[in-house]
Amino acid sequence: MRKVLVDELVSRELITEEQHRNILDWFSKKPFSLHWELRTLLYTGVVLLAAGLGIIIYDNIETIGHSVIILLIAVSCSGCFYYCFRNKKAYSNARIIYESPWFDYVLLLGCMLFLALEGYLQYQYGIFGIRYGLASLIPALLFFFLAFYFDHLGVLSMAITAFCSFAGFTVSPSFLLGSGFLENALVFTGLSLAVTLTGAGYILKEKDIKRHFTFTWYNFGFNIFFICLLAALFTFENPVIYFCLLILGVAVLMRYAVLEKSFYFLLLSVVYGYIGITWAVFRMDPEATLGLYYFVFSCIGVIWFFLNYKKILKLK
Repeated sequence: MRKVLVDELVSRELITEEQHRNILDWFSKKPFSLHWELRTLLYTGVVLLAAGLGIIIYDNIETIGHSVIILLIAVSCSGCFYYCFRNKKAYSNARIIYESPWFDYVLLLGCMLFLALEGYLQYQYGIFGIRYGLASLIPALLFFFLAFYFDHLGVLSMAITAFCSFAGFTVSPSFLLGSGFLENALVFTGLSLAVTLTGAGYILKEKDIKRHFTFTWYNFGFNIFFICLLAALFTFENPVIYFCLLILGVAVLMRYAVLEKSFYFLLLSVVYGYIGITWAVFRMDPEATLGLYYFVFSCIGVIWFFLNYKKILKLK
């Protein structure tokens, strides 16, 4: 493709033959970046290492012994955290870049080993009893601290996931499992959690604290918000209220996507909005007499969206 473009420049006499040869020579010798490929392999290696250790422990649990296993996991986890604190940089609200290519992966491995240690202690000795929320809150608080202190997006995602797990356990104790309030509690807690995450991301962004974390906060917050609204829309009474909230959320997310020129968030707003509008159309037309026309025009709308999303985002 590049050769065709360069040849066209020559044919239009915009560049000389010597310039043509130099350009082609530069393209042929230009180094190819393996940055993301190597990062993907390293992250995959960390996950596989943690999984492999778990399998080895499970297969040899009787011969190794619980105490030895706990000691090995604890020492490995402590070693990872020791390495990170030993090679840390001073805290900054801006992005922190570490020279060592291993720093991010050692921290991630340490967090995964901490989860393995906590899960093993709970499974074998029941240190938290039936207080499962506490078992989620502890890693959530630890990972939030580590994510901000070491500036790690992966650990931030783990912290938010653990915090969401804690919120779920908090609102659904065992005595509610047989009642009809469980689904309501989970949905409303999910909505509250979504607003909390999105609000935290907005406040930190406005205060210029780890602005590059904003995408992660909003990604979790908006997805949880729309999923809970769709669940309420499909199952609860008075669905009009939840439909209006859904459309309002879609409008807010679309506005944010345009301001930030984010195709991802624009796509999210379109997908969730399409699901909600489709539900509304068939709710108003149970016999689906307009369904055929709706899908035809909606397909046209989707095609138009992909052809014009750059105009919507005002991208050049």
